[in-house]
Amino acid sequence: MIPPATLAAALRSAAPFPGGPTLDILCQALATAITGWLPTGVALVGVTAGVVGAGTVTGTLVFSGTPAAVLGAMGAFTGPTASPFSVMLSAGLNAGLAGLPYAGVSVGVGSGTDLSHVVSVNVPALATVLRSTHSAMCGPMGGSGAQVPGFYEALAAGVGVVVLTGATLPPTGVVAPSGPLGPSSSVGTSTSVPV
Repeated sequence: MIPPATLAAALRSAAPFPGGPTLDILCQALATAITGWLPTGVALVGVTAGVVGAGTVTGTLVFSGTPAAVLGAMGAFTGPTASPFSVMLSAGLNAGLAGLPYAGVSVGVGSGTDLSHVVSVNVPALATVLRSTHSAMCGPMGGSGAQVPGFYEALAAGVGVVVLTGATLPPTGVVAPSGPLGPSSSVGTSTSVPV
């Protein structure tokens, strides 16, 4: 898993505005919430090719979110800060999550290659985790997190649209045998999660 500090630094450095202590806390909360949510809130499927059998898949992901996609996903988050936040989320997540490892199972192929991509993200779950994480981090400063209605839901939707661009970085997708291999080549499927 990508360390939260690495992701927080990528988000902070991608911000096209100076920010301050509150932005630092938000970036830390985003990073902590995202890294905790990824293994249970994101699902991948893939295509495997190689020798017939069953196996385990591993690989790493790359992301290609754009500010326009993030801005569109954030819907209710409008105003002069919406566009800079969309830049921060897209560029920060693309950089901070690059190389995110994934693992899962392969059906039909026991040894070979895997090409996977993200097919689902649980945005409501991320919004809930982000709200509680940010509120807890604001507590020592006497705050309680954002009071703007829909703020966490908008940020979670923006994160979700970037994470949905996740795909295997060739040639990192590998299928390793988890049992006996057959005598012929095969094509199969895989299901995975970030780890």
